Amino acid sequence: MPETPMILDTRPTGHSSFGTLPYLQADDYDLLRAFYKFDWLTTYGYDEAMPGELYLGLYAIELKAGPSIVQPRVFDIDGQPASNVLLWFSWPDAEALDPAVHPRYKETGVFGWTDGTGSCGWAYGSESYLGPNGGPYTVWANSGEGLLGSVVGSDALTNIGWWDEHITPNPWFRVMRKGGDVVEPVGELRLAALDAEGNVLGWTYLTNDVPANSGSFAVLDSLDNVLGSVAWDVG
Repeated sequence: MPETPMILDTRPTGHSSFGTLPYLQADDYDLLRAFYKFDWLTTYGYDEAMPGELYLGLYAIELKAGPSIVQPRVFDIDGQPASNVLLWFSWPDAEALDPAVHPRYKETGVFGWTDGTGSCGWAYGSESYLGPNGGPYTVWANSGEGLLGSVVGSDALTNIGWWDEHITPNPWFRVMRKGGDVVEPVGELRLAALDAEGNVLGWTYLTNDVPANSGSFAVLDSLDNVLGSVAWDVG
């Protein structure tokens, strides 16, 4: 199981909200969730990643008083702010997402890119106040190749809304490598050519004995270890 996100309560000393929601410690995730009614989703992040693969996990939730925006942040695997990361922001009345969007926690939403501080923000719309079932917003990050490496997916925080002086639970995502035993391939490895219907047109065995000074095609595992290769030569 993934580690529970830590809570970062940044409300200023003496804030009026402390009378209703006391200052939260780093391990007060359950208390904050019970108050805000948000949900932490791992379907296309932790759950989708295989052992050894990278994903964007929800590692912290910042509780912040103002401004009137949802403001997620993204960090790389070393904990440094990550810029130019694609994030998705969804609410029920947003425009339909492109069919190619992955992960796909919702069917509607807009996108944004993180800045040099790893931050991205969206202003509140109507019906954004915290209700009995939480708020209307969901935030998650994109998957794919990029500056963060090969990220297979992302966790999400859903049912986000604001309360009091626009106090918002902002999700912070961080690149994580899923633990567990890496599954090794079974049997001999082959490189195959397939037609449009997936039929095998031909194949050759992969080997670790590529001749010196020869280029090769290689099959890598999730940790970039070479499982096998095929030599090639121009002409």
